[in-house]
Amino acid sequence: MFVSGFSVKRRLVHFVNNRKTHLDLARGVAALAVCASHLRAFQFVTYSQVQSPSILDKLFYLVTGYGHEAVMVFFVLSGYFIAGSVSDSVGNGRWTWSGYALRRLTRLWLVLIPALVLTVFWDGLGGHFSGGRGYDGRFADVLHSGPTVMQPLAGGLLGFLGNVAFLQTIACPAFGTNSPLWSLANEFWYYVLFPLGYLALWRRTSWPARLVSALLCGLVAFALPPRILLGFGVWLLGYGVYVAMRSSTCMRLLGNGFTFSVFSMLFLGILLSARTGLGGAGDFLLGVGFAGMMPFLVSHQPGWTGYRRVATALSEFSYTLYVVHFPMLAFLFFSFRLPAKSQPGFVAYLCFVGLLTLTLVYAAGIWWMFEKRTDSVRKRVELALWPKS
Repeated sequence: MFVSGFSVKRRLVHFVNNRKTHLDLARGVAALAVCASHLRAFQFVTYSQVQSPSILDKLFYLVTGYGHEAVMVFFVLSGYFIAGSVSDSVGNGRWTWSGYALRRLTRLWLVLIPALVLTVFWDGLGGHFSGGRGYDGRFADVLHSGPTVMQPLAGGLLGFLGNVAFLQTIACPAFGTNSPLWSLANEFWYYVLFPLGYLALWRRTSWPARLVSALLCGLVAFALPPRILLGFGVWLLGYGVYVAMRSSTCMRLLGNGFTFSVFSMLFLGILLSARTGLGGAGDFLLGVGFAGMMPFLVSHQPGWTGYRRVATALSEFSYTLYVVHFPMLAFLFFSFRLPAKSQPGFVAYLCFVGLLTLTLVYAAGIWWMFEKRTDSVRKRVELALWPKS
């Protein structure tokens, strides 16, 4: 059933000022999916090596095999929130590069820099206990992440600073064992590309500013690897959702249950066919599927308080979980477990749940020390840079 225009507008006004709970849950589940896929790769044999897999085993390997696809969900969500915020700020005349840079960099660095320091700690400790086993890249084929034989462990001060500057996968590797940091470089440069492109096209921008913005946007795009630019297309899908949701006509078309079902089937279909090697096209189609689901998810908020609390909690520390989990898992398995890997079974699943819980508690502690304080740190930096008269 189509929702009425009045209902659409009322929901949009209501939810602009409230958390979007389903999107919070999607962000949190995506971070869990990345963490679970890495943990499974460390702990369990590959599916082809499973002896007489049960239905439970098949389901487990299915739901823990979508770490990369979860990053595509992150990209769409980021495009929705960040690009939407940029367009609003420009449209309302509140846009400044200084304020935008402060918000983005405090958000990113307040977690990233501690994560890099923790990577140094875990990698150093793991190298001592393991004698370098695993850190030399010998398990790259089974982990599909972390060090490789060609690039055993990328560290040092230059590597640290390169990752702080979001140059990983562009001018330097991801730091140490923390290979999931590759996506942060994508995110950061999307944060740069979008406002440059938007200001170049914004009709109220002065012509000199438009030309400078267009030139800088072109130079940045030219300097970035094609892989990052392809991901930008997925990221922009989120902005497309944001624009569509500002129109009551589009919301009548996109915010109903039928359209949600169609895009859900597309999303699930791409997930199930992810092993067929669709590559960048698969990433984009997955993004289309999730983007098409978002208008319904935003305009239909849950009433159950418990659901909202879980979604909010998972969302709050999803960024921290993403950037801190891998070096600790690498330490545990390179030092004490690998190359031995488990067949699925009751004890192995119990260990998996225990290790996943340990990782979540660890990430929650790091979140409490750093990411939780993002707003207060930002305000202090703002006051230090621009004292009120």
